[in-house]
Amino acid sequence: MIENPIQKRLAMAGALLFLVGMVTGLWSAVALTAKVKVGIPHLALAAHLNGLLGGLWLIAVAWTFQFLRYGELGLRRIVIRQVGL
Repeated sequence: MIENPIQKRLAMAGALLFLVGMVTGLWSAVALTAKVKVGIPHLALAAHLNGLLGGLWLIAVAWTFQFLRYGELGLRRIVIRQVGL
C-alpha cells in the first residue's frame, strides 16, 4: 500500500473521533443511569453515537483512497469536504 499523507491524516482524524466517541460512551452511561445530573441525558447518547459513526465514516473514506485515481489536489478536496483538514 502506498503511504499517502492525506490518507494517513484522514485516518488519524477518524481514529481520534472514534476514541472521543468511546470516551463519550462512558459519560453517556453515567448520564443515562442518573448518577450525574444532566439536563437532557439522551443528548449524551446521541453524542456517543455521532462520535462512533463519524469516526468509522472517516476511516472508511480514508480506506477508499487506494481505489481512487485522483491526484494530490483531488484527494485534498475530498478531505476538506469531509473534515475540513
